[in-house]
Amino acid sequence: LRSQMVNRSKDISLTLNEEINDEIAKQLFNDAIANTGDPHQGDYLAFSTYWPWYYPKTKINGNTVSYSINYSSTFEEEQQVDKEVSQIIKQLKLNCKTDYEKVCIINDWIVESITFESVSADNLGSAYSAFIQKVAPCRGFAIAFMRLCTEVGIEARIVYQKNKQHEWNLVKLNENWYHVDCQGSNYRDNPRLLFLKGSKSWSEIPHTLHHDFDAFSIAEEDYVPNPNDAVEHSYDSGKIIRKPTCGKYGLKKYTCTQCGKSYNKKISATKKHNFVAKAIKPPTADSTGVISYTCNGCGYSFKREAPMLKGT
Repeated sequence: LRSQMVNRSKDISLTLNEEINDEIAKQLFNDAIANTGDPHQGDYLAFSTYWPWYYPKTKINGNTVSYSINYSSTFEEEQQVDKEVSQIIKQLKLNCKTDYEKVCIINDWIVESITFESVSADNLGSAYSAFIQKVAPCRGFAIAFMRLCTEVGIEARIVYQKNKQHEWNLVKLNENWYHVDCQGSNYRDNPRLLFLKGSKSWSEIPHTLHHDFDAFSIAEEDYVPNPNDAVEHSYDSGKIIRKPTCGKYGLKKYTCTQCGKSYNKKISATKKHNFVAKAIKPPTADSTGVISYTCNGCGYSFKREAPMLKGT
């Protein structure tokens, strides 16, 4: 069921080795939209079917159940979304960032790039409307945030208000969950107004008082970043960009294979000169000559007398 839903199949039939009732049919659907960590599944898939406001039509016949599922985007539109998401991830340069830094960058991009539009028959909120059209209601903002976080290995979920059709996100940092409402921040023209909020400050926001969050260990206080948090870079073996000489140190450049960050390390100067001799005044049988010795590394030079030539 899940794989067919990912492919946006509208009419899906399943046959089991047992009699199916309404409870089993509903459980099969709930299992299909359960969170898996895959960017195309879980809440991303569930909220693309207008769940929880609309439940798919089902028809049961013995041990066969048929689902008729509507989606907010087509398979072809999802393929466009996949390409766009890949480009956005590259554009955001999230490699070698801490999870907190990644969440900040993702939140800011969504708030600044997507325009809020109330739910309408033409735009009920989808990944396509958020990523491609850049116009979406709250559901589109929430789907976009979850998709980008999941793509980079950060656990995020979509939650909703029971008595009003509003969706936002929970994101997990350091084993605790925090509220993030990109659409709410966008609407108020403040990128991080409703960002990484704990339960204490979130309960003071009027439109979010009526949701049951018992399934999540939501932090009481707002998230506070640790200034000592850092990600270790994966540097290559280095490349010599300046060879050392007897009078000057060399340089070796090391580059992170993940994010491109680099640094240079000095190579100690060599201790031995490399002299090249040149006759300034060649010696003869009647007079001495002068030979100049110059180091081709540092330029240090000196002169020595060349003895007269012997012979007839």
